[in-house]
Amino acid sequence: MKEKTIKLWKLLDDIDTATDLFSLHDLKSYEAYYKYVTKKQQERHKIFISDGYNLFDPETKEKI
Repeated sequence: MKEKTIKLWKLLDDIDTATDLFSLHDLKSYEAYYKYVTKKQQERHKIFISDGYNLFDPETKEKI
């Protein structure tokens, strides 16, 4: 569980610091930012999945 917690924290940190990676001065930068953040958000499903109310392990489908 600790390993998954660290992975999830790193994803959140990547999303949080994404504005530092992109200048966001033009539409092309905003598009790159959006694609980057969307990709990072989807990676969370490798760590946990949810039915909207509960978290589950994606490999075992066991409730966390």
